[in-house]
Amino acid sequence: MSAYRGSQIRVAIGFDTVDELFNDGLGCFIDDVRIVAEPGESVCPTSSFASGCPCLPDYVPVAGGCRNSTSQSGVMQSGGSISVATDSLQFRVEHVPPNAVGLLSQSTSSGTPILFGDGITCTGGPSLRLGTVQASNGVATWPPPGSPPISQRGQIPPGGGTRYYAVFYRDVVTYCAQASYNVTNTQRIQWSP
Repeated sequence: MSAYRGSQIRVAIGFDTVDELFNDGLGCFIDDVRIVAEPGESVCPTSSFASGCPCLPDYVPVAGGCRNSTSQSGVMQSGGSISVATDSLQFRVEHVPPNAVGLLSQSTSSGTPILFGDGITCTGGPSLRLGTVQASNGVATWPPPGSPPISQRGQIPPGGGTRYYAVFYRDVVTYCAQASYNVTNTQRIQWSP
């Protein structure tokens, strides 16, 4: 939906059985729908991505990164100001294993999707490790309380620039490819001065 950023839109959910059989019931039930305006843009994997995830059939879409041992995708979202001068950017990761340790990484470019453990990574160029956080009930946030802002830790120049962020996290060894690690979706942040 990022193509509609700044526009007023109406979201509708349609249900079509595609046939004339057994259509007297209640169609579908939808719960917990959120539309979130984020400063970042999820660039990989995208909703049109034909999974390619090592633990899923090719036709299964992903909502964040590839699914993990919780049968969900580790999803990274962003919020706050992406101005270097007034940085309040915060990343929130949901749906990772309950006590997983995650590492926030910053890269200078996106790359071709490649397999990485039980997931897919799409970052390229030089990268910086911006800190680890242990999830609580499958949720983690960066920066941790009392830490410098992300632009400072990531050495973003005063004039801004584009950076790519993903969280690499531990998973259980007995899941899927037994790699014991996975990665969230990648977010692009266009820092302003």
